[in-house]
Amino acid sequence: MKKICPNCGVENEENAKFCMNCAAKLSEEITENTTKNENKFYRKLIPIIIIVMVFIAILSIILINKYKEKEKAALIYKEKESAYNDFQKSNLITTDLNNLQFKVPSNWSKGLTYEENKIAYIKEDVAEIIVQDLGKSENIIDNNGNMKKDIVVDSFENEKKLNYDFLGKDTQHVYSCRDTVNGWDGYAGVVGCNSEAFLIWCDVKEGATNDPKKVAKAFFDTVDFSNYKPNFKLIKIAATYSGDTSADTEITADSGDITVTAYYDDGDSEVLDNSDWTMDDTATLEPEKTTKLEIYYQGVTCILKIKCSTKINKERSLKKFIKRYNAMADIMKKDKNITVKKLKEEDLDENQIETGIGATIIFNQSAEDTDCRYDIKSFMWSKSPWAFTDSEVLLANIYCCLAGYSSDNDYTTIGKIVSQIGEEATTGVYGSVHTGKYMYNMSVIKKEMTVGGQLDN
Repeated sequence: MKKICPNCGVENEENAKFCMNCAAKLSEEITENTTKNENKFYRKLIPIIIIVMVFIAILSIILINKYKEKEKAALIYKEKESAYNDFQKSNLITTDLNNLQFKVPSNWSKGLTYEENKIAYIKEDVAEIIVQDLGKSENIIDNNGNMKKDIVVDSFENEKKLNYDFLGKDTQHVYSCRDTVNGWDGYAGVVGCNSEAFLIWCDVKEGATNDPKKVAKAFFDTVDFSNYKPNFKLIKIAATYSGDTSADTEITADSGDITVTAYYDDGDSEVLDNSDWTMDDTATLEPEKTTKLEIYYQGVTCILKIKCSTKINKERSLKKFIKRYNAMADIMKKDKNITVKKLKEEDLDENQIETGIGATIIFNQSAEDTDCRYDIKSFMWSKSPWAFTDSEVLLANIYCCLAGYSSDNDYTTIGKIVSQIGEEATTGVYGSVHTGKYMYNMSVIKKEMTVGGQLDN
């Protein structure tokens, strides 16, 4: 660095002690000036250093606060997730209520309950879980999973159905609700299993966890309905039938006419749903017979007896009518050499049957509720047109019809009846005769000829 002479202003070498121009001494004065300059430089540098240090300090404080806030947020999140995390750990304790098993975290405490068949566990100011035996399921929920009885606590409202399935149980109602007064979110499942109904409930304090629904689901997932067996014992079942008891009625399990009641050792009973019990076979009621069907429910069986209300009047049944009709047809063939087509049961169409000359026999016109297969209260044989039909053939058919309806059906008796009707008919187009409890008649109106018989009341 060059030294400037303070006397004449000439530059001198750095190590010069005297000015080469005027011989003035240089060292002391120049050193003093240099120090002054250096001090002036450092004085200017100090504020900058202070500003930098202050900036660093402020930045450090900001960074530390952000770290602390982040750490605090993580801690809060961890605390809020603690209820859910409690169910994800391995230290879950299996417990039960009336044989229904479920799991609770080991760090939760048992809550106070003031109702029978109810148990609760709590995490203080965070969540509470409840399991309650509601009794017979038929009194609580219907077959569609709809509630018959309000289970929601009075302070809870805004009920909404949730999409959760307790192991595929058909009878269940899962919903959420909110306690607007005390600030709790409620999640509940009412489930029917083996004729018993249970309430599965989870309360979560507002703001205590990030996702209260997760807590409820975690608890719901621990409830084991698959191994549930009722605490009470089924001792017997009984079945009744309230449907049609007439002949040919088919009895099936899904007809809706069979009621099955289960009886338990605690003195209680319940009417079972049709889907709960089974019946191996179907049956068709037969006249004057009692049909027996075996019904099963949870290893217990009972016999359902159904007595057919249809009576067989053998004297006036279709089978007996045909038998007597055909017997007279044989007589006509043997004694008169007149062929009359014989009748068959399978030829019956509803309440009528065709004969061999284009005539028709109609049964029970005035008694529609009576099945002619079992009881014939009346018949009407008609032939139209009749005028060009062989008279002997017509007469043979009349004999067979009267014989079919008569309890006394020999040829002579039937002949007397025909003669008496004929005598009555000589005075007009209609003739009739009473014999015992029967009345027989014959009429000829224009082209139609009719012969009938009915019970004489």
